[in-house]
Amino acid sequence: MSKKSLIILVSIVVILLFYWYQIRPSIIRHECSNIAIKSAQQIYVDAYNSTGNANDCYEAQHGYFDTRTYDDYYKICLTNKGL
Repeated sequence: MSKKSLIILVSIVVILLFYWYQIRPSIIRHECSNIAIKSAQQIYVDAYNSTGNANDCYEAQHGYFDTRTYDDYYKICLTNKGL
């Protein structure tokens, strides 16, 4: 194997490792955060709808959510995606 081939092979391996351990987890965390926010907001609105009118609730209109619910959905998503 020539020196040039070895350099190219090492470069490819470094790039793949960087993707697998840095970029991929970052993308998954971002996606899981978005999923968890949407799910937690929906649970918040549904809970308020069962006790009152969500249209009158300031928090429901402005995207508030319970952080414990968010954390639960976030952890489930990370587990499902392999992190």
